[in-house]
Amino acid sequence: MSLEEILGDEFDGLRDEYVAQVGQFIGEMRAALKGDDFPEIRRLGHSLKGSGAMFGFHDVGDIGARIEQAAMRRDRPAIPAMIEELDKAYRKLPKAA
Repeated sequence: MSLEEILGDEFDGLRDEYVAQVGQFIGEMRAALKGDDFPEIRRLGHSLKGSGAMFGFHDVGDIGARIEQAAMRRDRPAIPAMIEELDKAYRKLPKAA
């Protein structure tokens, strides 16, 4: 049984909140990158990894997992491109009406 089937009418509202949160996380990642705050970038990537799949946004989850891994390696040169890839995926997500 999917999360949408379990939650019924509440699913759309939660999905809309999640989409807004992804946008917020992108801003937080950019700020964390400026300060080389790799633990924060890792935390945000990890959050997206699990929650993206839960809402059916597998691209977001996959990119979040890659960001998490890059932050764990402190791979600063790779992270900006991944954040931009996440931003592109975010712009394709359904927005609240």
